[in-house]
Amino acid sequence: MATDHLVALSAIALALLAAGAVGMHCSWEALALVWLAISAFGLRCSSNALIFPVMLGSGALLLEYATENARTHKVVSEQLSTGLDAARTLRRTLVVSLALIAAFWATAIKAKQSGFDAAYAIESAPPFLP
Repeated sequence: MATDHLVALSAIALALLAAGAVGMHCSWEALALVWLAISAFGLRCSSNALIFPVMLGSGALLLEYATENARTHKVVSEQLSTGLDAARTLRRTLVVSLALIAAFWATAIKAKQSGFDAAYAIESAPPFLP
């Protein structure tokens, strides 16, 4: 894999991680720039958007993929490669942790949406209430 491709992949991964982290910790007003970027692709933006957990998980996985490819294909210096080898377990643990956080976050959003949908269905059919 060429160095330019690894740099581009790393930049995309870092942007996805940053957008996912911002989506997790900031108010929706602070995400105006991310909203514009998402809206440009025609995706639905709401407080229940699944895009932010997807960004967080995919960013973590892509960054680990780019790091491992850079080490495997000898794109990085020998000293950095040795450091990456030493930190492999820690990196993988962090990636799995971020992927699990993203999965649980997405599950919580989907459960909330299902609950609201069920409540709306019950509310819109009052003859069936006791």
